[in-house]
Amino acid sequence: MWGYAELAAWVRGGRDPSSVPSPFDDVEDALDWLPLEWHPDRFDVAEATAVIAAAMAAPVRVPDELAALRTRLEHRGDPALTHLLERAATHPVVEVDDSEAAQLVEPYLELLDAIGDGMQLAAAGYLPPAVVEQLAARTGVTGWWIGSANREDLTRPPP
Repeated sequence: MWGYAELAAWVRGGRDPSSVPSPFDDVEDALDWLPLEWHPDRFDVAEATAVIAAAMAAPVRVPDELAALRTRLEHRGDPALTHLLERAATHPVVEVDDSEAAQLVEPYLELLDAIGDGMQLAAAGYLPPAVVEQLAARTGVTGWWIGSANREDLTRPPP
């Protein structure tokens, strides 16, 4: 609370690396600590209510594998994924039958099938374009994707 004004001014001023507020060591340290997309001039009542409700809710039992993933993310992982896992607790559980579940996981199974035991990525760190094209065709993405669907980093799906 005591450093809020300084932190808010730093964010409003564009997060200048030369004026990172204390107690942060650098910009990355500060950004890792702040909630994703936080801005001092934005307040969402529904979001705040959901966060408070999640904090007050009884702990939810999660599989050991998910708990281990959460712990690894806290220590050295992607803050976006950590935030996503935290928000998952505030959303209601949606029941799906076996048929719906199979349909939901089908694209991921196609991806796992395509990469098998592993795959050499392109020089830029992406899947090879031929594999992306194959996956797009196998999952039906080519029916709605904008562009050639051969580079996952160049074309975004429609809104």
